[in-house]
Amino acid sequence: MVKKTILWALVIGCMVMIFSFSAQPAGDSMDLSDGLLHKILQALHISLPESVITFMRVFIRKVAHFSIYMLLGFLMYLLVHTGYSVKEKASAWQAVLYSFLYAVTDEVHQLFVPGRSGMVKDVVIDSLGASFGVAIAFGICFLLIRRRKNG
Repeated sequence: MVKKTILWALVIGCMVMIFSFSAQPAGDSMDLSDGLLHKILQALHISLPESVITFMRVFIRKVAHFSIYMLLGFLMYLLVHTGYSVKEKASAWQAVLYSFLYAVTDEVHQLFVPGRSGMVKDVVIDSLGASFGVAIAFGICFLLIRRRKNG
């Protein structure tokens, strides 16, 4: 019961984090991405042309989408599999489905945020990230179960 509660808290915490990033107006969100990019460039003492910076800005935003949903997929798999004792493959499919549905609602939410828009390609990126996170969790659980059986 404690494990399930902790997993629920982690999944909801991840969802809240996604929601809060999505609730930022476009300017604030862009400032966050730009700030990160400029800190990286300054730390590495790199100067880039504006066209490359524009590409990097978009790249960072898409990597952020992928990464946060990778975490959500990972946690969602653990919740479904460990918290509810669903078999491995069924847990994987459910975790991907739930993450996909959350990605869709996240993009719909962005339609109501000033300067933001819901984008199908972001749902695809989010779903790929979630799938990758599920695959990692599936693999870890598979190896742990196999190790336990072999002693």
